[in-house]
Amino acid sequence: MQYNTEKEKILLNEYGRNIQKLVDHAKTIKDDHVRNIAARQIITAMKILNPKIHTILDYEQILWTHLAMMANFELDVEFPFPILQKEVLEKKPSRIEYFSTPIKYRHFGRTIEKLIAKVSEFEDGELKEQFVKVITNHMKKTYLTWNKEVVQDEVIFESLEKLSDGKLKPKDGYRLPRAYEIISKTKKRTRRPRNK
Repeated sequence: MQYNTEKEKILLNEYGRNIQKLVDHAKTIKDDHVRNIAARQIITAMKILNPKIHTILDYEQILWTHLAMMANFELDVEFPFPILQKEVLEKKPSRIEYFSTPIKYRHFGRTIEKLIAKVSEFEDGELKEQFVKVITNHMKKTYLTWNKEVVQDEVIFESLEKLSDGKLKPKDGYRLPRAYEIISKTKKRTRRPRNK
């Protein structure tokens, strides 16, 4: 008895070993017309074996690409769709560069720093004031996420001023929501409904 682990590896498991055998046989057919008919019959069998693929847009193109992959791109048939080349599929994605610049206040994160830098360029006016309110509210939320202590508004405002090089300041008398209000809103959003 031969175990599956001893058999040749199949490329796409969702279609099974029998479809792989059919593809391998289709590669050996000499007559072009018969080989094209065999390829279409294999595609029909693949649709039956993988019914979920019907929910995907352009699923037929995907099936033909799968057929080409299972044949190791050596099946000479008339593909009704453009097929991805082997080199494109095997190409490794380019490396993602990580940020090398340090974050001044890690508990606020890099996104807040970028947002502050962008808003600092705005002209003075209503829009800039609204952004300052949104930014300071978010800064207080993130501060409370990492530090479970109560934070004074002045600490947030000083951090905003330092991060913006003195370009952003909230209006005099502006108050941020209290810590318990922010925490209770967060808990309400994450609470799961009870089963009755």
